Amino acid sequence: MKPRTKTDVSMGNLVDSDEQARERLFRALIEHGREAVLLLDRDGSVIYAGSPSERIIGYDLRRASSIRIADFAHPDEVEALEQQVDALLESPSASTTLEFRARHADGSWVWVEAAITNLLDDPTIAALICTFRDVNESRLQDEERERILDQLERERARFEAVLQQMPAGVGIAEAPSGRVVLRSRQLDIIFRRPTPLLNSIEEYAQYQGFHDDGTPYTPADWPLTRAIRSGEVVTNEEVDVVRGDSSLGRVRINAAPIRDAEGQIVAGVTVIDDVTEYRLAERALRVSEERYRTFLAQSSEGIWRMEIEVPVPVSLPADEQIVCFYEHGRIAECNDVMAQMYGYESTFEMIGKRLDNLLDPDDPANLTYLRRFVETGYRMFDDESHEFDRYGQPKVFLNNCVGIVENGAVVRAWGSQRDITERKRAEDALRVSEERYALAARGANDGLWDWNLATNSVYFSPRWKQMLGYGEDDLGDSPNEWFVRVFDDDRAQLDDAISKHLEGRTPHFESEYRVRHKDGSVRWMLARGLAVRGADAVAYRIAGSQTDITDRRQAEAELVQRAFYDALT
Repeated sequence: MKPRTKTDVSMGNLVDSDEQARERLFRALIEHGREAVLLLDRDGSVIYAGSPSERIIGYDLRRASSIRIADFAHPDEVEALEQQVDALLESPSASTTLEFRARHADGSWVWVEAAITNLLDDPTIAALICTFRDVNESRLQDEERERILDQLERERARFEAVLQQMPAGVGIAEAPSGRVVLRSRQLDIIFRRPTPLLNSIEEYAQYQGFHDDGTPYTPADWPLTRAIRSGEVVTNEEVDVVRGDSSLGRVRINAAPIRDAEGQIVAGVTVIDDVTEYRLAERALRVSEERYRTFLAQSSEGIWRMEIEVPVPVSLPADEQIVCFYEHGRIAECNDVMAQMYGYESTFEMIGKRLDNLLDPDDPANLTYLRRFVETGYRMFDDESHEFDRYGQPKVFLNNCVGIVENGAVVRAWGSQRDITERKRAEDALRVSEERYALAARGANDGLWDWNLATNSVYFSPRWKQMLGYGEDDLGDSPNEWFVRVFDDDRAQLDDAISKHLEGRTPHFESEYRVRHKDGSVRWMLARGLAVRGADAVAYRIAGSQTDITDRRQAEAELVQRAFYDALT
């Protein structure tokens, strides 16, 4: 725009004198209005200004000289302002509206809205009419609103990002319609199907859920519906649901209403967790626990767990570990069978018993037993322990035991045990009996034999073998070792005598027969025996003795011969 000298032009120069009253009215409207009115020449210089300009930008443009509208515009907006005015100059009677920041007298910037109309070609006006008003407050409010909206959008984006990362499924619905406005992707995973943004509570029927009694959920039953409609806060409600792949899942649902400042329900939020695997694991654990308890109750063996109240470092010498076991080992769990082995009625009487209450620390056999436990890496199988019951009676147990090591220290042990006290007594009695029998057999002149009919094997005592001229290792355990040495003429009556007794027709077995000695000589033997029978009266064992009666038979033969010759003479 070409600069132009400001001319003092009054409204009286623009209208006829007979319109002075109208001019005064016009001036009053301009001076007391909320908008400032400027008349600008072609280059944008102010040729007239109303007083409201002072209220808006802090100084009176009426007292300013040679000032252009662009002179009090913000530097960043001068170019755009001039371009709009230049474009306006090309169009007579055209108007334009623009907003820009104007410099206030206090140095601040004030947002103003200006409306400019090109009346340069109007001979009555011959100027650009510019009205502007203070829009600073509304503009600041708009900026603040934009800032708040931007912040809300960022918060919403952040919230949604967090929402999508949550392991639980989340949904938010409007009240009272139930229209879903926000949902997390985790819901798709939980239900194994796309979860649409439903438009109403009635559409909740798309989801199949079941109460614990098997009745189906209606749309009104879902926790989100109850939260929206009645303000109910639903906590940890579990529902069986049919998933998109037709499998049955289990979900845990929480729901709550969202209220405004007046307490009115405006929305509802629901949080859904998939607890299917957890419930399956819980059920499996419960079944396992039931099996374990049933096993404890039904087992014929004593089962126990001992906790070491002060963990015992595995680096300690074995004897020091044993001392610690005695000091800190206590029974923490066992079955009734275990308790009864020690003379107690139930498990509860055993809980808390110290190791030294059960395992005599002064018994060298027990120290050896515990050393083996340490030296074998805290694992023992079929090891004997010598203990006492509550009445002080000695007990012998056959143990299986495993120690649990955590962080380099023994913290507990699990084990099972069988009471073999009576078996050990029987074994001891049998050993004494066998020793007595062996001594008797060695001292007797007769040979002993014991025929196991089930295995068809015969025990021949050393004396039995010696009577035939054989050593301890010369003969096996087959019955043929006996029968092949019997003379053929005597074999039939020997077999017959044995058969009759085994069949129960004779009270005992007895037979005299000849055998061939290892040196070729003939020896006469007397065999006696008795069968051992089962409950069915069938013999399963026969045992007896063999006596060398050769001298007797020879004497009898000599007497017969002598009597025969005496009769002849």
